[in-house]
Amino acid sequence: MNPPNSKPLISRRRIQKRTAELGIEISVYYQDKPLLVTAICNGALLFAADLIRNITVPMQFDTLAVESYIGEQSSGEIRFRSQPKLDPSGKHLLLLDDIIDTGLTISKIIEYYQKFKPLSIKTCALLNKPSRRQGTVQADWLGFDIPDKFVVGYGLDCNEYLRNIPYIGTL
Repeated sequence: MNPPNSKPLISRRRIQKRTAELGIEISVYYQDKPLLVTAICNGALLFAADLIRNITVPMQFDTLAVESYIGEQSSGEIRFRSQPKLDPSGKHLLLLDDIIDTGLTISKIIEYYQKFKPLSIKTCALLNKPSRRQGTVQADWLGFDIPDKFVVGYGLDCNEYLRNIPYIGTL
């Protein structure tokens, strides 16, 4: 099931194993804490669906849609396509993202959520591309470090295509 010009980088099995491990780590950390998990859409939806099934503590779930890519390049700007439905005030907020690339998108989302005064803001990303980082943002929980290649699959897209590939692949 390889799409044209795609080469597997991280298998479905490795993703499932790491997602289960992250769920355990997050559950231990947030034991007895009011938790709101928010997925950054559209890219983090598949990761979020699998991850929250592995989180065993009571939690609420929300989504926030933003976009920052044009084709295969980050625009350096983010546009909010939706607003959160649940109020993070008085809760610990965990933001789920598909990839931390430059770090600009997650930094701007954290800045946006700070005005709601949550008890804390932490991040969990499936992928980390440290070679492209601008600034100091780091995920609190991380699935995989990857090289500086454009990746698709498991929610990540190229012009809204290829999100449905069950692994992480390179173009």
